[in-house]
Order: sequence, then structure tokens, then C-alpha cells
Amino acid sequence: MLKPNASPSLTVLVVEDDEFLRQTYVLSLEAMDLPLDIVTASNVFTALIRIGASLPDVIIADLVMDGVDGFQMIEALKSELEFECPKVIVVSGLSPEDIQKKGGLPEDVTLFEKPVPFAFLQDILSGMLLVRS
Repeated sequence: MLKPNASPSLTVLVVEDDEFLRQTYVLSLEAMDLPLDIVTASNVFTALIRIGASLPDVIIADLVMDGVDGFQMIEALKSELEFECPKVIVVSGLSPEDIQKKGGLPEDVTLFEKPVPFAFLQDILSGMLLVRS
């Protein structure tokens, strides 16, 4: 039984500036056969507009993007959405040391190194769906 106001699906926002990787996310997430509503953004500006329009359950983001980067997006989300912040998963080509040099990530942000670990993403999303039911 669903909790009150809980949707049977998860909304996942993928924030990735590389078009090929963005499409890879979409195809791989669709292949998981989970009830996911997948939304994409090619940059942080578009992502923040999408988040403002409809808060996703999960954000999967790259850290290194032109203009405003993933670090700045996460900082903005954490400061503005203190109690409603969605689950944030970062998949980055940066080493843990390079991430620390840039200020690090909040403890509740899940970090994976590229290549994208789709099996782990599926486990996380499946677990979130189980909690909802």
C-alpha cells in the first residue's frame, strides 16, 4: 500500500552536459523496468528550472559542466531545499582527491566514479521504491 501522497513511480532528473551520456542514462534507466519518470537537463540552469517546476525524487548529476557546475547546483539545492532535498547521486570522472580540493560533497550525496555504475543505480532506485510501498 502506498503512503499518503506517495506516487507509485520515482521522478529521476539526469543532469549531464554530454548528449551521448545523457541518452545512455535514459536508455539504461528505461531498461531497468522500474516505474521511473525520467527528465533530463543538459546544464545546471535548465536543471534548476526543472527542479523548481516539479521537485524530482532523485537527481543524478555530473560535477564538471560548463558555466554553473554540479558543485554549485548541489550547494544551491542544499541551502534552498533544506528539508525537501531530493536524493542526489553524483557520477563523476573526478577523483575523490579532486572533489575534496573543490570543497567536497555533502555527506548525504552518493558519489560514483565513471563509468556509470547502472547496477548500483538500479539497486538505489529499487530500494527507494520499496520504501514508498
